[in-house]
Formats: sequence, structure tokens, C-alpha cells
Amino acid sequence: MKKKATIIILTAILLGSFYNEIYSQEYYFNPNRNVVIASSGLNMRTKPNTSAEKLVNIPYGEKVKILHRDHYGLDTVYTIKSELQDHPVYGYWQKVEYQGHVGYVHNAFLKIQFDYRTSHHDNKNENYLLLMPGYDCSEVFYNSSEYFWYGYYQEQDSFGFPQQPYKKLIDVAFINIADKMTGCGTIVKEDKNLKFIIGTKKEFGVSEMTNIQYKKLYHRIDIKNIELDSIVLSNNRIQMRRNTETKSQYGTELFYLCKGNIEQLINPLEGKFSINLLDYFIEEDLDGDGILDYIFSLGENGISLGLYLSSEANEEELARLVSVYHRGPCC
Repeated sequence: MKKKATIIILTAILLGSFYNEIYSQEYYFNPNRNVVIASSGLNMRTKPNTSAEKLVNIPYGEKVKILHRDHYGLDTVYTIKSELQDHPVYGYWQKVEYQGHVGYVHNAFLKIQFDYRTSHHDNKNENYLLLMPGYDCSEVFYNSSEYFWYGYYQEQDSFGFPQQPYKKLIDVAFINIADKMTGCGTIVKEDKNLKFIIGTKKEFGVSEMTNIQYKKLYHRIDIKNIELDSIVLSNNRIQMRRNTETKSQYGTELFYLCKGNIEQLINPLEGKFSINLLDYFIEEDLDGDGILDYIFSLGENGISLGLYLSSEANEEELARLVSVYHRGPCC
């Protein structure tokens, strides 16, 4: 009886190991994870290691064909060191084919074909990008060499009070870590006190951010009490009104940007992507043109952030939505 029980237990362990192995290979070696995200291109090698001979450099955005799911072991190819932490670039080597070449590439630099830029937000995230440093599960990556990257920082004094915010040009890298649910990384080496990132295809101006001197870089909208904090209401630049329509699934609060004779509705109820302003708000001259820009929470549960730039607005607008940062379906 004891021997039989031991056999059953051992069989269960072996079956569990087998299915775990199959599951891990299915997850790590998704055949749709085949688009190169390395800005400088991804090296294909003759063997699954960094010391092997290079066959070809595959440019950013190109697709490779995954040949099979063989397991070559978890490998850290290098480590990116930032001010706050180390970022090991690790994953698995995969055997692929590209333009007649057959070899091995490291899947920390491969992404799935699905892209939020084309699935949810038409004409957004092309000339401007709003990003958050760190890891999420959005599976959205960009060719860092195509953009000027600005980091927006705010330090605190010895008593914890926020100081004058500032922006500066930074370098941004993207990696895709193999065994993390939220493994899509936006990496900045100078990440201490970094709040958010804007990428642009044209350089921003050099004016200082003075609208919120000695105040926090963002302000909360108290959606439960339907009230805005005092800084939001200053000079009546933003108004909130009750919506009498019952069609919207995103709530009953309508928000307007106001200046002179212009009142611009920020969260329209119609369209493919109705939005709801929740608890994230930034009001500042972000692009250095001397006019206020905005960042708002968008969508159900604030799953996205929207960047509104005044420099892109038409005569009937105060600011235009130019980029949407989506945290991803599981974050």
C-alpha cells in the first residue's frame, strides 16, 4: 500500500513538472512574439549565446519567423544600471529565420505583433509619446532613435516638500523581460525623481515650468465628491458640469478647458474611445511654447493617460489629445 502511494505521488510530481514545462514554453515561446524592438537592430547568431558569430543584424520593426520552441535556458545578456536599480536583460534564445538566414536571437528584444497604437487610438502616438518609466504589460515599444526624449522630474527638499519641476533630454531603452507578467520595460538610466516621459519628433522649447512652482507635479480630482482641488479651479481654466444624458457608461461628469470664448469638452460621450477624467491631472507648459498643456486620466478605471498639447490645437481648441499611454489589459 505504501509503495503504491509513493508511485502515485511520484507520478503526480512528474506530470506536474511536464505540464509546467509545456506551459512555460508556450508562454515564453509565443510564435506571435516575433517583432524586433531593439532600436539598433537585433543580432542573429550561429549559436544561442552572445559570443557566437553574428549572421545578420535585423532592423527595428522587422518580423522573424519562429522555427520551433526548443528550450535554450534563461540567459542574461547584459544589465542596464540606473540610479534606482539594476535592470537585467534576460530571456530565452529562440531559433528563427529572417530573409533566408537561420540562427538564434534573444527574445528580450522581441514583441507580440498586437499594438495599442493602431487598435484603440487613431492618429495618436505617432509624433508624440507619453510614457511612464518602469515595467507594465502594455506590449507597446518604440524605436527610441526616432524621438527626442524628455524626462520630467521633481525633487523633494529635506522636509519632503516638492521643489520646482524641470525637464531635460534623456535616453530611453525598451526591453521585454521573459518571466514577468508586467515585463515590458521603459528604462531610463537617470530615473531618480523621474515622474513621466514625453517623446517627440521635434525638439521642445527651453522655457522653464513655472505654473506650479513649489507645488506637486500632479493634482488629484476627487471624483467621489465631484469636486476639484483649488489649483485645478484657479482662474476658472477647467470647469466641471453634470451630464444630463444617461447614455454614457463612463459617468456623469463633463470636463471643459476654458479660456476666453473657447470652451473645449475634454471627455466627449460619442466616438470609439469615450473618456472619463479620474484622479491624475497635470497642468503645465510641457513643450516649452509658453502655453499650458495637460495630462489627464482617461478611460474606465483610469487605465490610460492622455497628453494634450496646446501647440497642436486648432482655432476651436485649447489643447489637442496627441498621445495615449495605455497600461495594458492586466495592469
